[in-house]
Amino acid sequence: MRVAQSWLVLISAAAMGVGGPVYAGLLSGSNSADISETAYSSSKNEMGVVLVSVNWQRKWKCGEFENAELLTMGFDLMPITTSVDRTQPAFFLDGPPRLTKSSGFVPYVALLKPGTYALSQFDIKAARSVSEVGHFSAGPKELIPEGKDALGTFDVHAGEVVYIGHFFVDCAGRPIPWRFYVEDRDGFAKYIAAIKAKYPFLDVSNAQFRLLKTEAFGRNYDLPQ
Repeated sequence: MRVAQSWLVLISAAAMGVGGPVYAGLLSGSNSADISETAYSSSKNEMGVVLVSVNWQRKWKCGEFENAELLTMGFDLMPITTSVDRTQPAFFLDGPPRLTKSSGFVPYVALLKPGTYALSQFDIKAARSVSEVGHFSAGPKELIPEGKDALGTFDVHAGEVVYIGHFFVDCAGRPIPWRFYVEDRDGFAKYIAAIKAKYPFLDVSNAQFRLLKTEAFGRNYDLPQ
């Protein structure tokens, strides 16, 4: 992945409530949100299912930038036991090539070990112009600061199906990922129905609305009764 040399690729940690500017290397790899009927049938009682949607499209007029787009996101099972320099997070989402990006949010379904997962990586490409392009990127050192709480976490238990939110670029300050959500039970029911239509083998009868918990990348919210 090529980065233009016209400006430094930094993520402002201050915008996330932590220290000064830092840089975490860019990552690319294979999506780990890919579930098969065979894998689900053999491990659905020992593993958990996580539902998430991501909008990979460019967001135009993003703060001081002409546009910005979320390229990758990653989550790790806590506590992290692997090196922060590893190639890829445990639960990794890598957006499609630009020319194949579909409009709106793309749903993903992942089969994960039970536990608490923390947002541990993201990469956002931002452009001031065609010739001025760079990246805002963060990794475990910034998102899971030593001695402090992780900046975003979700829980999944064995046998559960859990929805953790919709993610897109936010442009209130420097570009960061932002966790959105469906706002009512009817919307949640429609979202779950769409997942069931795509993955008919999934048991979504007791799907849980349990958003990524964060004050840095979204607002906490519970479905109204």
